[in-house]
Amino acid sequence: MGNARELDYRSGNPSRDAPLWVVGIFDLAACGDELVYMMHIQVGQQVGRFALRGDRTMFFFIFADPSQATPDEIGAQKLLLRRRFKDSG
Repeated sequence: MGNARELDYRSGNPSRDAPLWVVGIFDLAACGDELVYMMHIQVGQQVGRFALRGDRTMFFFIFADPSQATPDEIGAQKLLLRRRFKDSG
């Protein structure tokens, strides 16, 4: 599935009641128009696809997580993304 990286970011509100913004980034070999960025946005989440040079494509999965709990294990992180975005089109 390519390289996977996970990063979480809490907005400027230090309250523990604020949702945690979770970002999943993947890059893989794929063809497409170079240097094109596309987004699919829904309330509380978005998916971005950026076609890089050299037949590489980077995907961004961003969502708000009110539970503020992200798994540490990469398999669990992938499962979380699959569950969260399975009905996103």
